[in-house]
Amino acid sequence: MSTLSAAQLTKMQTTQDTALPGTAIIYQATMSSDGMGGFTEVWNASGTADGRLRPIISRGDNEYVSGGQVTQVIDWWITMPLATTVTAKDRIRFGDRAFEISYVNNDESWRTAVRAECISMNEEAARQLTVAATPVVGNPIGLLLLFTYAS
Repeated sequence: MSTLSAAQLTKMQTTQDTALPGTAIIYQATMSSDGMGGFTEVWNASGTADGRLRPIISRGDNEYVSGGQVTQVIDWWITMPLATTVTAKDRIRFGDRAFEISYVNNDESWRTAVRAECISMNEEAARQLTVAATPVVGNPIGLLLLFTYAS
């Protein structure tokens, strides 16, 4: 089995970095007490990175019926420079679209870029800035999620 040299990997990274035409804004959640036994989750921009957005081609197993219509869920790859810090707990805004991250290739060998597999958030969820959770008696989960949106 042949291996790549550090120089070869660096050259591949440089080539890949020149093919990132957009900007990804990375968001991380912070939690704080709401003073009523619950918490508030706020998504704050933690950084930006050059990036490329590409749909993941599927074989039709991502369709479901909603409201009597067949709807397709499309997953996306967002590729960013190797030095980008992002995890599956984060969210990304790319242009006017927001994405939840389901996987990041942080533990792969011979990485030349960070690749995040993402699910596009619907328009209403993309505007979400705060989620407050409040305990509710009789709720098996114990929480009622209240969503606050910014205009």
